[in-house]
Amino acid sequence: MLKNNTNQRITLTERINYQDGAQFSRSGDSIGIDAGTSFTRETFVCLSSSLEHTFRTDWTGSDGMGGRVTATGPNVRLLKKP
Repeated sequence: MLKNNTNQRITLTERINYQDGAQFSRSGDSIGIDAGTSFTRETFVCLSSSLEHTFRTDWTGSDGMGGRVTATGPNVRLLKKP
């Protein structure tokens, strides 16, 4: 969940995914989050390896005055396939 704790709308324009600490993919996006509200987007991860991994998604964008906004997601542990 991404929560906007500011008093202005923010727009997230880029999503950056990391696998095991290294950048895995980067893509453009367009998510507007009004002041005091939150946004949830489910993440789907499909990896060719059945080993244990960590995964994280970060976001960048701007606030209502054009200032840069960044959000760093948590590291999620993906367990190995049994």
